[in-house]
Amino acid sequence: MNFKYALLIAVGLACFSNNAFAARQYSQEEIDFVTQKANKGDAASQEVLGEIYQTGDYGPEKDPFAAKDWYEKAVQLGDVNAMNNLANMYRHGDGVPQDYAKAIELLKKADSLGNKKAAFNIAVMYEDGEGVPKNISTAMDWYKKAANNGNGLAMNNLGVNYHDGLGVTKNINTAKEYFKQACLHKNPKGCENYKKLNNQ
Repeated sequence: MNFKYALLIAVGLACFSNNAFAARQYSQEEIDFVTQKANKGDAASQEVLGEIYQTGDYGPEKDPFAAKDWYEKAVQLGDVNAMNNLANMYRHGDGVPQDYAKAIELLKKADSLGNKKAAFNIAVMYEDGEGVPKNISTAMDWYKKAANNGNGLAMNNLGVNYHDGLGVTKNINTAKEYFKQACLHKNPKGCENYKKLNNQ
């Protein structure tokens, strides 16, 4: 669940469009309410608190240790977004020792349970050789899965790899189509790459 919507559900506020929340700061009363729900075992609220403390963008100061604790509680209850986010903490060594094996394990579990962001993160790890043997072909498979989930970043990366012939046979038309789809999914780099190809 998208963080901003999850918090709204947790505090019982009306839903608005994503753009309405670009710089939203949450009141202490709202944070306290979500914390109460999290302490009662609500996984979505635990995941939300993880994001609040991981980013420091929504009111309370960034606290990766608190983020890790809340994510771990949510993971134990099967929250796939918490799995993805905790995996990224391990991947980047954000408040935890960097542990690629733990990251890929969590990401694959999240993906198998339906998280739509995990496939992209797995693809990047294979493309960059982070904790797994570098394998562009395997990365492409994961990018395609992520693209099928509507991930604009994955669509752009597929376009780049088709354009450059990385892990696949070079195909400018396929690259252009992926860039177009990335742009339609609001990926700025995809729009930029699509425009460049059309101007050649």
